[in-house]
Amino acid sequence: MTARAHCVGVIISIHIPRTAGTTFREIASERLGGRLVHHYYRLMDHQMHPIEEIPADAEMIHGHVRPTQMLALYPHAALVTWLREPVARLISEYRFFRDHPDDANVLSKLVHAGGTFMDFVEHPGAVNRMTWYLDGLPLKRFSFIGITEIFDQELDRLERTLGLSFRRYHKVNQSSTSQVDLSVSERAHVEAINVADCRLYRSCMDLALSL
Repeated sequence: MTARAHCVGVIISIHIPRTAGTTFREIASERLGGRLVHHYYRLMDHQMHPIEEIPADAEMIHGHVRPTQMLALYPHAALVTWLREPVARLISEYRFFRDHPDDANVLSKLVHAGGTFMDFVEHPGAVNRMTWYLDGLPLKRFSFIGITEIFDQELDRLERTLGLSFRRYHKVNQSSTSQVDLSVSERAHVEAINVADCRLYRSCMDLALSL
């Protein structure tokens, strides 16, 4: 991967799975066109065609990337991401793996081997994933951390933060509507396992509602 070092003005959009990142990707693609680069385990242009390097005129890099990885290339980049209520995010991710088998993904393999939702939740690879994606960076290093549950309101705030205007959108990549029913004790167990994500989400929700 190559890129201009010390580039100012690039936006790094960290797509945490099941937080409306695909919807935001489509919004950004419509707004930025060829100035959007996707980074989902490989580099792709805004139409998801493989590319060899990040173009010099790229304005946003979006994907399942870790911020420290990208800040090594763009130390002054604006970091943005979205969070979702942790239990709801885990349920959505479990459903997604159930509906979209992926032999290369250990969590998908667990689900399709008959793993229950609680088996999935307790796998180390599923614990505190939102916190993991933030790489230990202080929240103040992020230009924007949005809340999925109030997406429309947060999109307005993101427009003000980035100085971009996004068009109307439709939600994409939604999981099926079947439910995972949790008892009070099961939900408490999931929250206890993901205490870091719960604290992160509450802090960012409180901040979003105060702005």
